Amino acid sequence: YTKVSKRWVPYTLSAEQKQKRVQMAEVLYGDIVNESGNNYANLATMNESWMYFEYLIMTQWVPAGTARPQAARTTIHTKKIMLRAVLTGTEFWLLDFKTEIGGIDLKYFTEVVLSAIQDDMRILLESLIDRVRLHMDNAPSYNSKATNWFLTESIFERIPHPLYSPDLAPCDFWLFEELKGMMRGKKFAELNELSQFCSDFTESQNADKLKSVYEECERCCIQDGLKTPAQGLFRAPELNFFFFLFKTK
Repeated sequence: YTKVSKRWVPYTLSAEQKQKRVQMAEVLYGDIVNESGNNYANLATMNESWMYFEYLIMTQWVPAGTARPQAARTTIHTKKIMLRAVLTGTEFWLLDFKTEIGGIDLKYFTEVVLSAIQDDMRILLESLIDRVRLHMDNAPSYNSKATNWFLTESIFERIPHPLYSPDLAPCDFWLFEELKGMMRGKKFAELNELSQFCSDFTESQNADKLKSVYEECERCCIQDGLKTPAQGLFRAPELNFFFFLFKTK
């Protein structure tokens, strides 16, 4: 028997995307190093992902030479909810569950999500001296003029994120990956069951674990022989990224 995965979809970075990735990785690397002495308390990362109410087991043992089994593909009609998470190296600041009805609009994102995090950080972050560095991907709501205007007037200073680089996004390479892995074979009947499962997982993560996630992100910035920016030896890696079919970006 051999264990097989059902299906993969490859994406190859262009030369220009590789170069931008290197440049943005330098910036992210510098912020991670600068914040390490404060346990990354002022370095926030944000991302979102669809969470499905049922996760099929995507691998199984089959006799060698047997045709790869097929699995039902998720569609836009599959029951799901959007989870947005915000964390620093010391704690989770937000788990936001937004139903698929209506999606995520700019007003909700800026006036509810970002404003709530900002208010909490102003009260609870004793180490907040200047601004909080905010790392998030290139979702349309994140790149909008309304969001950029809000950020200029807020405590946040955005860190750029290269396209198709989940290995540089802690929520992608750790949080959502591990969370969904634990959901394999599970089916949630109600929203409160799914949200409670996610909440229980995040509450079980201590500061040492969150710190290690940022340290892993630092290693990702200098992987494959890349050196520190000060040494001037950053180079574009020959990277191909792979996504499961249920990935939306």
